Amino acid sequence: EAKTASIPETERPTVVQLSGAGDSLQANNGSAIGQELITLAGGVNAGAGATGESKGPSGQTKIDPEQLLSWNPELLLVDSTKIRDSIKSDPVLSGLKAVQNNNIIVIPNGAMAWAYNGPEEYLAMQFFAKAIQPELFADIDMETAARNFYSTYFGFELTDDDMRTLFT
Repeated sequence: EAKTASIPETERPTVVQLSGAGDSLQANNGSAIGQELITLAGGVNAGAGATGESKGPSGQTKIDPEQLLSWNPELLLVDSTKIRDSIKSDPVLSGLKAVQNNNIIVIPNGAMAWAYNGPEEYLAMQFFAKAIQPELFADIDMETAARNFYSTYFGFELTDDDMRTLFT
């Protein structure tokens, strides 16, 4: 927060955090933990205030491609490679700033999804910061942070294969 507090809202990138529920997309509507992570990391949640049906995690609202197009976020934070690949291959969404700039980032999933309340939320804070303001948070080494966290709190030493799984 100390690093991002002085960034004017007009200079913060627009972000949408997406998860999937069956064949539909759901966006963070501003009431889930991701809202706080986006704001603290120096972004603006373009999906805040989205209303409609929710079929998944609390704070997620079902959206259609047109809604996503109207928000036109600079960055998409998604819960899976399936969602990323689906968005990248959808001709309707090809005009999104995030798609055009190849700025779709998959949020890691360890013991549970990092994007939701759980033990890895500590890592999620750093991950969101690095994804949203990469230059400002260039000092964060996510691999080192993850290795230290899993070793300290789970007694588990991550291998290089584990790192590839988490971050690709």
